[in-house]
Amino acid sequence: MIYLFLLLASFSAFATADIKCEATYDDVGITRQKVNSFNDYYYCFGFHHGRDRAWMMDYFRRVAQGRNAEVYGYSSLKSDLMMKLLDLPKLAARLYEGLPEQNKAWLKAYAQGATLGFQEGKNSQEFKDLDYAPEDWLPEHSILVLVLQSFDQTRKTFFRDYEEEKLKEKWKDKTEELFNEDTVPWSNTILKQGEYVTKTESVNTSYTPAQKLKLWENFPDVFGKESGSNNWVVGKAKSKDGYAMLANDPHLDLKTPLFWYWINIQTPEMNVIGGSVPGVPVIVSGTNGKVAWGLT
Repeated sequence: MIYLFLLLASFSAFATADIKCEATYDDVGITRQKVNSFNDYYYCFGFHHGRDRAWMMDYFRRVAQGRNAEVYGYSSLKSDLMMKLLDLPKLAARLYEGLPEQNKAWLKAYAQGATLGFQEGKNSQEFKDLDYAPEDWLPEHSILVLVLQSFDQTRKTFFRDYEEEKLKEKWKDKTEELFNEDTVPWSNTILKQGEYVTKTESVNTSYTPAQKLKLWENFPDVFGKESGSNNWVVGKAKSKDGYAMLANDPHLDLKTPLFWYWINIQTPEMNVIGGSVPGVPVIVSGTNGKVAWGLT
């Protein structure tokens, strides 16, 4: 009985009239699947995302659409209003329509697989607690997740620039000398506590109306607070085993579920493994055994 349970837990298979996909899971939980074509690749990619990360995909989608209040209630009304004003779905739809037909076909295959995966994913604890089920995934929703992430990063850059402008207005020509990129004094500063501005303090500037309204606080923080990121490479001539190495660290917040979804997909033409974002059929950081890539 125990052996049967372990076997079922480490093997998954599904099939449609045209597509068959089988997947196993290694000892660290990475999904490993073999497919016969690129169309199957995207279909199965969607299925595993939809089954294992249905709630995360639906959350990203609802944030971008400004529809979280439907599920979470009054506390999400302000953030929903701000996202409605941005109208990211309209932008995503326009970007999708501008894609080549082959790209559209792959996103459609992914969406079909994701919707099928939702049939299992809707049984996750989050959906049970909130008493609802995810709607079908559409091809343009993958573009919507990308647009949301782009906005989230741009928003953080705007806030950082906003804080820098406040410092410049207060300290004028001394700003660059007194403050580093994180708006914290250098370790050798002669300023004492209270003589410099921190991120938690406010300064009356020409931005007072926006500061008073604090509109930025109404935008949802989806992908974590701003932080650094880094990567580095070691050439094969410098490594002990003669192989090149790439380390890539985007410095995202620790979350449950984890932001990344690790997956290994094999087709007759390629064998790729790496981290993906639920909702988007792309290996963001990974390797195909010949070259490795990363994104920070």
